[in-house]
Amino acid sequence: MSSMNTKVEHIEQRYLEYVSGLLSEEDKASLRNLLEEDAEYRQIWDELCQEDEMIGLSHTLADIDVPEQLRHIKKSEHKQKGKQQPLRIWMAIAASLVFFIALTYVLWPIISGNGTQIPQQISAITLFAADGKQVKLSDPATDSSGAAPVPLITQILKETGEEKVTGWNTLLTPAGLNYKMALSDGTIVSLNVMSKLMFPASFDGNANREVYLEGEAFFEVAPDAARPFIVKTANGRINVLGTSFNVNAYEKEVMMTSLVSGTIKVNNLSGDSVVLQPGSEAFFTQGKAIEVKPFDVDNKLAWMKGVLYFYDMPLSELETLLPRWYGAKVQFQYNALRELRVSGLLNKNNLPAFLENICKSAHINYRLKGKEVYIFQ
Repeated sequence: MSSMNTKVEHIEQRYLEYVSGLLSEEDKASLRNLLEEDAEYRQIWDELCQEDEMIGLSHTLADIDVPEQLRHIKKSEHKQKGKQQPLRIWMAIAASLVFFIALTYVLWPIISGNGTQIPQQISAITLFAADGKQVKLSDPATDSSGAAPVPLITQILKETGEEKVTGWNTLLTPAGLNYKMALSDGTIVSLNVMSKLMFPASFDGNANREVYLEGEAFFEVAPDAARPFIVKTANGRINVLGTSFNVNAYEKEVMMTSLVSGTIKVNNLSGDSVVLQPGSEAFFTQGKAIEVKPFDVDNKLAWMKGVLYFYDMPLSELETLLPRWYGAKVQFQYNALRELRVSGLLNKNNLPAFLENICKSAHINYRLKGKEVYIFQ
């Protein structure tokens, strides 16, 4: 583990102990000296304070009687072992308890949408506001030039009376539908099918502009040197000042970040990082080193035009692609068909034509009934 990663973990633990009231006066004095002497510690601490302000960690822990919970653990432990544990053991248990509380009461609401019940499957582009209200969205009509205006999310929230509600808003796209919108700072986000973006109604008052992504999105970030734009996923984070890039984070343990313009820094959960230049992308899986390689911009962003290019793709990939793009299920007559490889393009608006071309190329047959596709020899 890198020294920077160890430093981050240490300051995060200290912060959680601080906001939950577990630090002694001596510990607090030591912490103050550390923050004054170490600029990196101070920067990490400030970032934690900013995130705390957005997600309400301090308020959540303030409502939980940590010492009382700790007494329950001690009581249970005494019954089992019948002897007094050293103070350092109890402090370790307390620290673990704080982390458990933080994960249970804070991280889970972030992942699930601020505690709002968000369904796994939806049939329309849906905005789940911070207070739980649901708003169905649709792409705006094109004007005389054939261009469609980009909806400003703050205007949508204002029209529904949600613009002053604090907390995280969640936008979900269903199978087969993309959505393009502008955040409050002017950053434009194009969200791919079956994706989720979490964001505040406004970035005002925040040192950073943070959003959370599951799925895939293309970001055209509005420049703001004083407030970096940060995209967080289950596998890492991307730090941006003003640039355009694509993030694919459909898989829980895999993330791919492709830079079109500008410069970005990509961090994984292990504390490793890489700075990308235009035309390069970072690919990493949990537990492995970050890989950097070139990419084709047209192919990478084809999904924004309703097209997906693929080369030498095993047919087994259809089990992921067709549910995502069409909400369709795929069945194979036998497993060997799943290993056949094909090349071509997938047009989101014409599933029958795509299946026809695929089957001709692979010398196989298909049957399409409603939302079910059967591939056979």
